[in-house]
Amino acid sequence: MRKSIKFILLFIMIVLVAFVLLDGTFLYESYLNKNDLYEDSSQVMTEVQFNLIKSGISAASSHNMQPWKITINDNQSFSLSMDYDKKLPVVDRNNTQLLISQGTFIGNVINNANRANIELTIDYHPLNLSNDKPLIATFNIETLNDDKYDIKTQSTYTPKSESEIDIIKVVSDIQSKTDLTIEYHDSKQNRIKDLLRESNKIESENEDAMKELLSVFRFTRWDKNKYKYGLSLNTLNPIFEPFVNPIMNLTKDWKSFGQSGISVFEDRLSHEVGYIFITKKNPEYEDYIKTGEIVSKLSNNLSGYRVQPAVQILEELPQMESLRNMIHNEFSQDKQILLIIGISPFEDNHYDSIRHKVDDLINIKK
Repeated sequence: MRKSIKFILLFIMIVLVAFVLLDGTFLYESYLNKNDLYEDSSQVMTEVQFNLIKSGISAASSHNMQPWKITINDNQSFSLSMDYDKKLPVVDRNNTQLLISQGTFIGNVINNANRANIELTIDYHPLNLSNDKPLIATFNIETLNDDKYDIKTQSTYTPKSESEIDIIKVVSDIQSKTDLTIEYHDSKQNRIKDLLRESNKIESENEDAMKELLSVFRFTRWDKNKYKYGLSLNTLNPIFEPFVNPIMNLTKDWKSFGQSGISVFEDRLSHEVGYIFITKKNPEYEDYIKTGEIVSKLSNNLSGYRVQPAVQILEELPQMESLRNMIHNEFSQDKQILLIIGISPFEDNHYDSIRHKVDDLINIKK
């Protein structure tokens, strides 16, 4: 009897060790933003350019696809282009999420330049979405101080604030500097949650959408180190991650992937206390870039809160049409909804999303 128990315990231990090894738990986490360091001998840019680009990479992007390419023009200038290789034609048919991601990059660069007392001018280029890598903006470094500064990793999580933040005041301040309409809704949050919940269910039960997202999902640290971008299980408790990831990797299919997405989204909704709607009548593609910049401004100014876009209900899936019309009629009237952002109190569960390194995104080195 004792021998049987020892055998069972030994077997369980072997299985657990195998799971840990399959997950790559002890691999060096090369994809983490904090591990991307400037080395003068291997870079084709100044350290200031490197740090500004790195701050841009830390921005939130749709499905963490990081659709950016960077051209180093000279020691004072670099340009941002949209990386069409990161297209998701099912869930982002019109590339609006891709455009918003360009704006979050720009917004993060601006925030960190201001923090470091760097005078920065930005030239926005006319959008030509027929190009393979549409040129978005060029950043010109005018003056800077001599002090070193730290890059603030700024995606969907922000540091906890010591004082209560007035969300309405922050929204009003940002609204005064843009031609987009920004409105905070907390009184009808249950209705908004019902609509978002239903939209998430529609996306999660759409075979084409789930297969597209599953193709960029990273289950293990091996995958994350190899690809450095895409959806991942980085919201798991680190204690359980080495064991859960390999199991999911062995049993994955689009239906179970969708069901797990529903449960994760439900947990998210339970923590959200209000929603910010960004709208405009007859928006142009450039307005989606502005929307992304607003997301970064909100993340920068709403310390103590988690800022997380909800994009499912705006997707051009055929089954989503009635829900899209419903939320437009109820909350935006004659304006087009560019983005809905969920706001939830900060919890001490910060994580570093999988990130490209700066060198990964350099398009043309001069």
